[in-house]
Amino acid sequence: MVLSPLTGTSEVALLKTFDTEKLIEGWQSTFGIDIRAEFRGVTAIYLYQCSRTKLNFFQPDAAMGSDKLYEQLEAFDWYYIPDKWEHKVAIGDLKGCSKVLEVGCGFGEFVRRLRNDCGIDALGLELNQSAVAIGKKNGIPILPQNLADFSLQHPSTFDAVCGFQVLEHVNRPREFIESAVKLLKPGGKLIFCVPNAGSFLRHTQNLLDMPPHHMLRWSIESFESLQNLFPLRLDRIKLEPLAAYHIDYYLNAQHGRFLKSNPVLSRLFFNRFTLMFLRRWLLAGGRKFYVGQSLYAVLRKIS
Repeated sequence: MVLSPLTGTSEVALLKTFDTEKLIEGWQSTFGIDIRAEFRGVTAIYLYQCSRTKLNFFQPDAAMGSDKLYEQLEAFDWYYIPDKWEHKVAIGDLKGCSKVLEVGCGFGEFVRRLRNDCGIDALGLELNQSAVAIGKKNGIPILPQNLADFSLQHPSTFDAVCGFQVLEHVNRPREFIESAVKLLKPGGKLIFCVPNAGSFLRHTQNLLDMPPHHMLRWSIESFESLQNLFPLRLDRIKLEPLAAYHIDYYLNAQHGRFLKSNPVLSRLFFNRFTLMFLRRWLLAGGRKFYVGQSLYAVLRKIS
């Protein structure tokens, strides 16, 4: 029986099935990475939706990627982007905080900014040993420790716990969030930024947005539901404007969307000249009117 990873109930619906052989071929041709061993013999991946929380989740759990996968992905300069949109937003929300933890900190660039630019006592957790080594070499305090174990050792210690582009990777979100809440002082902030399942991403089939890379797809409704499951209050949601480096991705997604729903209109509207004009307009500043990839949420511990 398949259970929701948030509620633990069987109130779930099967949305789609994926053949792992096709995913293996896709990763090899797109990234040059062999992910066969990551699936541990699994032949099919299933995408479900939790009826209560609207969280989309992949099964089976065995399809979750290993540390080795992330070591291979870090070779791409776009993987651990040092200056992210959500970092700038979070710095504003962390004013008044003196002790902050970032979970899944990569090379630790955000931890460094908090310590050097904001005077905040910041610490990072990261399971990718290669990334930890690089961060430590740069003098950034990063621990290669599991969040659950760390939370048992340091309960009610932090003013804020942050996770940027991390929550979508875990296969046990309830345990992950419980551990993060345990680390917070009463009134502390829990800040997450994830790919927005309600954005243009829903019109794509991005290899990185499914196993063995992503195990969950989050929406605004999913974050709102956390208030019914944990001692948390949702303070605010912020949607990322379309990023310049996602413009081509966005246009391709919209092209595919219209091509599927109305092939004739799509051929008339999405021609080479129209796409060129839209791309230039978006680059010139029009992208600020469009929702981008990420969903940013601030929750507060209420007990």
